[in-house]
Amino acid sequence: MSHENTFAVSRFLNRNGVISWRVAGWFHGVRIRKNFKTKEEAAAEKAALELKAMQATSGLRSATTFLVDEQLREAETAFRRLAGKPHSLAFYLDFAFANYREPVNRKLLTEAVTEYVAMKEHEREQDMLSEPYLVHMKRDLDRLQKHFPGATVAELTGTRLIGYFEARRAALKTYNNRRGIVSTFLKFALQRDWITDNPLTKIPPRRIRRRRGGAATLTAAQAKEMMAFVEEHHSSAVPFFALCLFAGIRPCLRTGEILRLRPDHTSNDLNEPWGHTHHGVSYQSDNPLVMAPAGGVHCSLEDWCKFISDQLRGSEGKHALLKAESYSRLHTAAFGGSYALGWFVANRAWGGGQVFTHAGSNTLNMAVVWMAPARDFAVLIVCNQAGSEKACDEVAAGLISLRERASRTL
Repeated sequence: MSHENTFAVSRFLNRNGVISWRVAGWFHGVRIRKNFKTKEEAAAEKAALELKAMQATSGLRSATTFLVDEQLREAETAFRRLAGKPHSLAFYLDFAFANYREPVNRKLLTEAVTEYVAMKEHEREQDMLSEPYLVHMKRDLDRLQKHFPGATVAELTGTRLIGYFEARRAALKTYNNRRGIVSTFLKFALQRDWITDNPLTKIPPRRIRRRRGGAATLTAAQAKEMMAFVEEHHSSAVPFFALCLFAGIRPCLRTGEILRLRPDHTSNDLNEPWGHTHHGVSYQSDNPLVMAPAGGVHCSLEDWCKFISDQLRGSEGKHALLKAESYSRLHTAAFGGSYALGWFVANRAWGGGQVFTHAGSNTLNMAVVWMAPARDFAVLIVCNQAGSEKACDEVAAGLISLRERASRTL
């Protein structure tokens, strides 16, 4: 029997005739003999030696630390997880401190969905969303809340969400639709610090293989027959039907773009020229109000001429609608450039010096104006087809040339 790393406490009488206590044994091949005045001290030393022996055998060691037991266990767990990693624990802590953001609060999913839906309803009121999309979104978010009752937004992990997307053996398209709505909702939650990251950034949509196909093409005779039927039986729907038939707008009354058109967006007045796209497709439309100049003002060519005449008078210092300094500000290029408030400024011999020009399009119509205050002269060109800039410029150049020839004969 080996007595390695075993210790015993014995009583003996020292030289002075006083009873003492001795701890004796072997510690990794080294003989241990220590004397103590009391039995308690000897027992404590024996326990300490046995602990050291146990630590040496199991790979443990003692150390002085300010950490409590729970902190020590957590530190040991952290170092075990760091095994094989390229950086130190301090490196990963620094990275976490620099990048991790604690959520402001634990937002309940029901409360978060209510705020998100309210924002989307406001966007719908501004015509930024279609009604079918809003209904579909609400239905999916209701299903999400029922799937995670009582949960907070932060508890929607990637693994749990995949289970929701696949619920009821969902098809690939259904999976992607659910993922898209939840992803947009989580981006909203991330902006409000309800979560620290979007778990769906690592979960891509499912790939769907589709067979390519083509729709049957109507002949001109078939299109004519269909239009004649609509004109006879549903005359008020003619503009809408024409847009679906010739402009490619989806006619579905549940999810199609046609739902966003209202009767006041179209007109049956055939005396008013219709705009045309680059490809020659004709229909009536205009830029959204956010892009429309001057609040979306529309006027006849005659009224536009009146406006330009006023600009000429104001630029020449004559009586006009605005103050002289207002016209000076409108017609002066800023920062030494060539663009004033709505006017490009240039110098042309035919204009006697400084001239002003502007061109614009609403993707269906084109308008160009050149104004020469020194000659009290302007040309205005309009065309009801987008992409006609070159043609409009050539017409303007022709009119300017005619004016120069006429002035030389006078």
